[in-house]
Amino acid sequence: MARKIKIPNHLQKSLARGNNKRKIDIRTKRKYYLIVCEGEQTEPNYFEAIKERLPKGVLTSCHIEIEGTGKNTESLLDETIRLMGKWHEETGRQIDKVWIVFDRDSFDPQQFKYAKNSKEMFAEFN
Repeated sequence: MARKIKIPNHLQKSLARGNNKRKIDIRTKRKYYLIVCEGEQTEPNYFEAIKERLPKGVLTSCHIEIEGTGKNTESLLDETIRLMGKWHEETGRQIDKVWIVFDRDSFDPQQFKYAKNSKEMFAEFN
């Protein structure tokens, strides 16, 4: 009489449940952030310092691009759209989050309202 091969109990249960399948797409997708600043040096330096102090695992799951433009509020919005298009052309990827950083005090209220209400432009772009 031939001997039967003894399979451990935990493997039999695993095979019965169907847990032997290979896992697909378990890695989280990398997020892309664009931070566009009004100032050319000060604000980008602040964000670079924050970026350096992030925990080790954060920068493996996200990419943070920081741009200092030196433009006013309305041109800052146009520059942001241009940078988003440039990023998409170069990498073929969409940017997940966009932050636009500017001083509220240095501009008149109409420009600030325009900047605040321009979310529709970015929704159409993505």
